[in-house]
Amino acid sequence: MEYWDIYDSRRRKTGKTVQRGTPLLPGEYHLVVHICLFGSDGRMLIQRRQPFKAGFPGLWDLSATGSAVAGEDSAQAAQRELSEELGVRIDFADIRPYITFYREYGFVDVYVLTADPGVLCLQEEEVIEARFATEEEICALIDAGDFVPFERAYISLLFSMCRRGNATVTVAQTPGILYCDEGDVLTVTGFSGSDKTVVIPSFFDGKPVRTIGEGAFAGCTDLCGVFLPHGLQVIGKRAFAGCTGLRSLILPGTLEHIGESAFSGCCALTEFRYAAVAARWETVRKESGWDEGLPMYLLVCRDRSIGK
Repeated sequence: MEYWDIYDSRRRKTGKTVQRGTPLLPGEYHLVVHICLFGSDGRMLIQRRQPFKAGFPGLWDLSATGSAVAGEDSAQAAQRELSEELGVRIDFADIRPYITFYREYGFVDVYVLTADPGVLCLQEEEVIEARFATEEEICALIDAGDFVPFERAYISLLFSMCRRGNATVTVAQTPGILYCDEGDVLTVTGFSGSDKTVVIPSFFDGKPVRTIGEGAFAGCTDLCGVFLPHGLQVIGKRAFAGCTGLRSLILPGTLEHIGESAFSGCCALTEFRYAAVAARWETVRKESGWDEGLPMYLLVCRDRSIGK
């Protein structure tokens, strides 16, 4: 469940929090971030929202947008949204919003950055696809009703900010992921890094990642979070066994097979979020003991939740 901090008209926290979706009272505001990521060629990275999202389903949008959750500041919210939705990891600690504007519901901080992200890992619950686009292409999408209905002047302003110069940043890739080339596809076979959060890309060196191999992350006790890519089909035997720090996981809707003892001993793993409906989950082949040793957990599907 997501909660927001409430601000007053001078952007001071009031100490009150509300659950996402709760109507705000007069004089109450919350914090929103827009992240606009431009490539070195001057095109903006845009994403298309999943058709089952409540707000603007199926429409194209800026690189990433969202609300700050309770306890977050603006930079932390921007860093989280970009990482969660696109798998792009940028340190926002020293990055300030390019502009801030006021809306009837709150404050919107706009970040304009230049970076070449390389691989993307789309959050299947939120994003169906992503690509780079010119100002003219985005304005044409707005005119056709295929983009979140921003004013064309706002898009022009963002591209103007990019041309005037903005923060050029380095995108962090998760080091230490080991792959096996299986011909047309890749299998993740191990992890030698020290990052506590791992982003597994949808593609690496032009080939799709389809399988997390046997024991690939077994015994990685410091691992707290893993972003699994859209297109992943197999989680192998004991793939995450003994990952005692892993707390939640998003399973892509493309998943077809979970191996024996895949999550054995993941004693802190209390929630799976599955990016498809419950009926689709029933078709996933699950080997004996795939969830042995887990505490009581919740499987949250698109249409309903299933508890163990």
